[in-house]
Amino acid sequence: MHLDWAAQHPGRDAADRTYFLVEVTSATDIPELLLREAENAVIDSINSTYLPD
Repeated sequence: MHLDWAAQHPGRDAADRTYFLVEVTSATDIPELLLREAENAVIDSINSTYLPD
């Protein structure tokens, strides 16, 4: 993962890496498709905020 990140972000400081874990807990069943859409929206938001290039 570190080598992949370095290859994808040449010239960036390794301290710029961010790791995150998002867990969704619900009392009802949520369809997998909706969970994937929510996950993608969160990842897109993080990337646009912290990796603007």
